[in-house]
Amino acid sequence: MVANKDINFFPDGQQPLVDFAEEKKPNNAGEQNVVISYYLTERLGMATFSIPDVLAGFKACGWKEAQDPNHSLRSLAYRKSWIDTADMSAIKLHHLGRRYVEHDLPKPSKK
Repeated sequence: MVANKDINFFPDGQQPLVDFAEEKKPNNAGEQNVVISYYLTERLGMATFSIPDVLAGFKACGWKEAQDPNHSLRSLAYRKSWIDTADMSAIKLHHLGRRYVEHDLPKPSKK
């Protein structure tokens, strides 16, 4: 699968994705997926998104994408319910994912 090259992750008047991701400090692929999903939905105003959109976010952040992004996203939806993957061409951020990004990231540092 090829990343979507048409998404502007440096929108005028908005925090770039790479800075947003650095602020949220995702620790694993699931958190990276939900941070990108949040950015696409809440910052770029996309009601739905697809695997190529998420892959574009991984590239923009310089992260290694999952070997099987389809499985990674479906697994995240099943395990955490942060996203809705009922239609893989129209993935949606679930309110649980929105809440997680807004209130639980970054995780407090351990002492």
